Amino acid sequence: MKRAAGVLAAMASAVVLTGGVWASEPGKVYSPAEEMGKKEKKLQEKQAEQQKKMTEYDKEMREKSAEKQKKMTEHEKEMKEKMQHKEGEMEKKHEREMDKMKKKENRLKEKHAKEKEKMKKKQEQYEQMKEDTKKGY
Repeated sequence: MKRAAGVLAAMASAVVLTGGVWASEPGKVYSPAEEMGKKEKKLQEKQAEQQKKMTEYDKEMREKSAEKQKKMTEHEKEMKEKMQHKEGEMEKKHEREMDKMKKKENRLKEKHAKEKEKMKKKQEQYEQMKEDTKKGY
C-alpha cells in the first residue's frame, strides 16, 4: 500500500514537472498553456454573450424610449388640439356675450331716446300750458 502511494506520488510529480501524459485522457499531453487558452476562450465567449445581451437590452431601451417619445408627442398634439378647441369655444362665447351686450346697449339707447322724447313732449306741454295760463290771466 505504501509502495503504491509512493509510485502514485512520483507519477504525479513527474507529470507536473514534465507536462507529461494526463491519466484521465490517455494519449493527450497536458499543457497549462492550452488549459489557459480554453479558459480564456470561454471567458471571451461569456463576454461576447454578455455584450450581445447588453446590445439587445440597449436596443430594447431605445425602442421603448422612442415609443414613449412618440406617445408623448401624440399626447402633446392632442392636448394642443383640445386647447385650440377650447380657445375657439371661449372666443365664440365671448363674441356671443359681446353681441348680447351690444343689443342690450342698443335697447337702453332706444329706451333712453324714447324717454328723452317723452320728456321733451312733456316739457313742450308744460310750456304750452304755461303760455296758455299767461294768456288766460
